[in-house]
This record gives sequence, C-alpha cells and structure tokens, in this order.
Amino acid sequence: MTLIFGLVFLAATGWVMHDAKRAVVQETRAAPRLAVQLLEIAFARGGSDPLEWRREILERIGDFAKTRHLDIELLKGEKRSAVSPRAAGASQAGAPPWFARFVTPSTTEVRHVIQVAGMPRTEVIVRPDAKDEIAEAWSEARSTLILLSLFFVVASVLMFITLGLGLRPINMILLGLDGIKKGDYQRRLPPIKLPELGAIAEHFNHMAQALESSREQARTLARRSLEIQEAERRRLAHELHDEMGQSVSAIKAVAVAINRNSSDPAIKKQAQTIGEISTRVYDCVRRMTRRLRPAALDELGLAPALTSMVQDWNEASDPVCRLHLSGEVGGLPEGVEIGVYRIVQECLTNVSKHAMASEVTVALDREVRSKGRLCLRVADNGCGFDPASVVPSLGLRGIRERVEALNGRFELQSQPGAGVRLKVDLPVSAPAGGT
Repeated sequence: MTLIFGLVFLAATGWVMHDAKRAVVQETRAAPRLAVQLLEIAFARGGSDPLEWRREILERIGDFAKTRHLDIELLKGEKRSAVSPRAAGASQAGAPPWFARFVTPSTTEVRHVIQVAGMPRTEVIVRPDAKDEIAEAWSEARSTLILLSLFFVVASVLMFITLGLGLRPINMILLGLDGIKKGDYQRRLPPIKLPELGAIAEHFNHMAQALESSREQARTLARRSLEIQEAERRRLAHELHDEMGQSVSAIKAVAVAINRNSSDPAIKKQAQTIGEISTRVYDCVRRMTRRLRPAALDELGLAPALTSMVQDWNEASDPVCRLHLSGEVGGLPEGVEIGVYRIVQECLTNVSKHAMASEVTVALDREVRSKGRLCLRVADNGCGFDPASVVPSLGLRGIRERVEALNGRFELQSQPGAGVRLKVDLPVSAPAGGT
C-alpha cells in the first residue's frame, strides 16, 4: 500500500512539474513573438518628429519588456543599445534550484529586421527572461505539491494505524501457534472483532481444546499402562522371591545335607556342584528381583534405592557414576519415585550400551523454596550424537513417555563428541510423606 501511494505521489508530482514546465515554455515562446509584432506596428505608424517618435517608441518598448519579462536590444549596424536591461536573478526569488533546473526552457532569441523610411536599418533582438515565469510557476505549483505531500503522509499514517489495529490479532494467533508447537495446549485466544480473524481464533481454540483433551487422555493411558507394568513387575518380583527363591534355597539346603551325610566322594562332589549352581541361580534371581522391583525403594525410599543402584553400577561397570542428592528427595509420591528410579535406570543402561563414556553424573534436586518440583539431571562425557539426525531409541522414547505421563518436562541436549545431557522436571503434587 505504501508503494502504491508513493507511485501515485510521484506520478502526480511529475504531472505538476510537467504542467509547470509547459506553462513556462509557452509563455517564454509567446512573449517574444508578441513583442516583435507590436514593434512592427509601432514602427509602421511613424510620426512628424523622428526623434520624438523614436523616444516614444523606446519608452513603450521598455515598459512592454518589463511587463512581459523580456530583454530587448536594438542593433543598428554594429552598435547595440539595450532597451530593457534587467537585474540578473531578481525575479527568480522563491523558486528552489531543483524546480528551476527542471522547468527552465532552452535559451532562445528572436531576431527581426525593421525597415522604416527615414530611419536606418534596425534589427530587433528579443530574448525571453524565464526567471519571473519560473517564480510564478513555482508559486502555483507549490500549493499543489504541498497538498500531495500532506495526502501521502496522512494516507500512509492512517493506513498504518488502521491496518496495524486491524491486523494486530495476527500476532496473537502466531504466538498461540508457537505455543501449540511447543506443547502448550492450554493456550487460548481472546475473541477477535474482525470476522475473518475471529473465525480463525475460534477454530484455534477448538483445536487447542481437542489437543489438550487428547494429550490428557494419552497421559492417562500412559500412566495407567505404567501402573499396570509396575504392578506386574512387583508381582513377578514377589513370585521370584517367594517361590523360586525359596525353592532354590531348599535345593541348596538339600545339597548341603547330602554333602554332609554322604561318605561317597563322587556323591559329595555332585552335591557340592548342585550347591554352587543353586548359589548362582539364587544370585541371578536376586538381581532379577531387584531390577524388577528393588526392595530398597519400597522399604527405604528413593534416595537409598538410587544410592544402591549407583553402588551396584560402579561395582559392575567401567564408567564411574557420581550421585548428587540435594533437597528433600524423600517422601515423594509412589509414582514419582518409581518414575525417577526407572529413568535413572534406563539412562545408565544407555550409557553402558552407547555412550563410551568414562564418567556419568546423576543429580537429583528438590527445590528448597518450593517443594512443588523435582529436577533430575543425567550427564556423561561420552561420544554424544546429533539429536536432529538420529532416530530416538526405545529407551529415550520410554523416558519421554514416562515423563509426559507424570506431567513433567523432558529436555535432551547433545552433540557429537560432547556427551549427552538429560534434564527432567517433574511436578510433585502430593505433600511430603504422601503416596
């Protein structure tokens, strides 16, 4: 719109300038011809006294030249006489140089020979003086140019104000779409008076409501799935501990009894072998039971369970794991505790499989000022990867789904050669000591 206004303004300005130049050219061309015609008439009339008649003609020519903005010279042989000498530049006052340069016509002069009986041959040289015409043209064009300039400025300002007020809701719509892109499905747009944008805002709010409902349903399903999964793990852990663990313990006891009561060296050796196998099976059952459902998590809480996990990790793996606990990380809701435990467990598994790191740090912090959030950070100094070009593994997907099920925020930062940094923020809605 501004470009269109500018083009219209330039076209109108060009037309005004062209019209001013045309008027100056017409005037400067017509005045010399008229002057020559009047001089011919004046010389043709004659008079009784040549000197008095010549003086009268010269006075009239001078008055005419002053009126018509002309420079007139009479040439008698080689002798020149100026009839109307003018002060240079006196009549151009007020016209700006750029305007004068544009409208000034090319310099022309009109020569005419007058032959009258009783007088020598006289040549009249008439030159138009355009300075006064330029000043008159500028005085006429100035008001039009000022009006055009005011129109351009006022129209542009009004257009910017009107369109700015009318299209301001577009910024709100863009901010809302950006929020939806980032996962803020609770964002809503206020009513918009402009019908077209109002319809867009209404559909946006319906879309956000549908996305929020879908995400809440997905969270509910994921939370329920995790609860069922943890319940099944707990049941399997109890069965392994109660059934298989006791059975393996009984087998080991019988083998010890056979070894003690038998005198046959072959039988004693076989009984000893059975006892060693039972011990290995029992250790395997205990590790499986701890992985399925660590007893420390149910009996002592999250902090001792994480400490035990890190100790077992350092005993069995090369990368050194350092655990940092700060704030009141005990007494958390059961879902949050098992969620944090599983996330750390999965992170350590990924480090052992992919990171090729020498050190991994696990930091768990509960805000001191507000106990409403729990922050978990896991970082390693391994090979890293480019998150934009690598498809997330099942482990990372599981971590993200578990965090979303707990209404938390998940952030992953990594680059080749710089390790991996994972940050999880979880809300803790239940009071300390609750389940």
